[in-house]
Amino acid sequence: MLRQGASGTGLRRQPYSTDRGINNQTYEDIVGTTIYQSLGEVWAAMLWDLYWKLSEAYGWNEDPVNGHAGNNLAIQLVIDAMKLQACSPGFIDARDALLAADLMNNGGANACLIWEAFAQRGLGYSAEQGSRFNRNDGLAAFDLLPECVKELKISKVVTPLVDAGEELTVTLTVTNHKENAVSGVTVSDEIPVETAYVAGSATGASFEVMSGEILFTIGDMAPGEEQVLSFRLSTNSGLPSLRQFLDDLEAGPDNWMADNLAPAGFDFWSYSDNDAFSGDYSWYVRNTASENDQVLQLKEAVVVSGTRPTLRFYHRYETESGLDGGFLEVSADGGVFWEPVEELVTRTPYPRPLATSTLAIPALRAYSGSSNGDWLDTYIDLSPYQGEELLIRFRFGSNSSGAPNAFNPGWYVDDIEFLDLVNYNGEACVSSLEGDQACTRAPYLGTVVESAVVSASDGQDRQLAVKLFPNPARDVLNMMLELEAPAPISVKLIGMDGRHVRAYRVNANEGFRLLPLDVSGLASGFYVVKVSVGEAIWVGKVVKE
Repeated sequence: MLRQGASGTGLRRQPYSTDRGINNQTYEDIVGTTIYQSLGEVWAAMLWDLYWKLSEAYGWNEDPVNGHAGNNLAIQLVIDAMKLQACSPGFIDARDALLAADLMNNGGANACLIWEAFAQRGLGYSAEQGSRFNRNDGLAAFDLLPECVKELKISKVVTPLVDAGEELTVTLTVTNHKENAVSGVTVSDEIPVETAYVAGSATGASFEVMSGEILFTIGDMAPGEEQVLSFRLSTNSGLPSLRQFLDDLEAGPDNWMADNLAPAGFDFWSYSDNDAFSGDYSWYVRNTASENDQVLQLKEAVVVSGTRPTLRFYHRYETESGLDGGFLEVSADGGVFWEPVEELVTRTPYPRPLATSTLAIPALRAYSGSSNGDWLDTYIDLSPYQGEELLIRFRFGSNSSGAPNAFNPGWYVDDIEFLDLVNYNGEACVSSLEGDQACTRAPYLGTVVESAVVSASDGQDRQLAVKLFPNPARDVLNMMLELEAPAPISVKLIGMDGRHVRAYRVNANEGFRLLPLDVSGLASGFYVVKVSVGEAIWVGKVVKE
């Protein structure tokens, strides 16, 4: 007996209420729980929302047996749905049984209202159930059945990754989910700077290519009609993403160190040839039925710089859903304080929460569950750390409850790279003569241009490969160079009158180094940049705006 007062919640974590300020539980709130009440309270919260939505739509009757109002309808739907659903149903099985009961009883008249009730608590159209016998295996989503959003819509998909100079494909899908026909439908899509329309590539409707834009004319669209448009763009062969640091792990593990944050843990990160995205080697931490808090940390900090500084890595995972998983942390103070970067992930976000009981970190999300054997690319925007010396670490947590029954379960990480990102993603819009208008961009950065190494200019000493950007420069001039061995670097800026106006000196390791040079105080004009490494000298010119 809990012997709580009238305001007590009993075994439930929150009281039942349609008020989000009182009960904000969603489908994800079953992750990491162990008792039946934790499942039932979330399902009951969804049914309580449905009960009152139907009551608001059709009224409320105090007679639960003979009444014909919205509350009576809700009770009948729940009873009939239980007759239709499979044994031992999951949440989505039960949701779909309610939709089927409404179709059977009412011709589906309340389908969109039912979708609204479930979508607002994470059991929307794109939600996934996973195993119905595993409460941690689902994925929440808050979207409605598309037909329930009565609008003229547009979506955009593009080639996710190209090499500089390759073509990319743009696919636009226009759908009329309004109850009435629309007329004079047109679609416009930006042609990003440094790309060009590929002649003869447009399909799906009549079109016109104008300066920086392609315009399609569709005309009339009936309710439920869908139109698919497509075209190709060529990209600038001289504009790759700029590679600043890349460890493909083929040269060994020396850039990294593994550490055990949980004294009882023993499943350390290991340099492994089990699997790799490229080459033969990657870093791997095994997922076993043991408590672990393991980190893989970059030994030397990398200076964050560039127009769009980004961290990219490739990985695959097979873990106990919701209970074991990995995530990334960064430190800008030499490793004293580490912070998560969930809000900065711009492609392949964390799919689900990690139970608080695993690492005692509330509201933590992670790569947990399964990537289905696929290697995924994750991009993290580092712009908030511009100019900082940044350390990164991959952190993996597990508990003692179990482990996947799979070959080599755990988390693999490969091809870890700092880059100055180049991507293309124009805005596409659809409109009609009835006044409809909707705009969108391709999700997750649109098209990313693969990174490339800046090579030395023809005729320069092979020991030095130097690139200056932007040129012209305003406040900061970035210098990218490649060293064959550790060495001191000397950089001098020389005015056209021969005076040395700036001098910099830094010690650097072999490989690629990006140095941001402050030129904000210089007068506008031409300057000579002289870079010296030992006996080798590189000379170039820059314009200061």
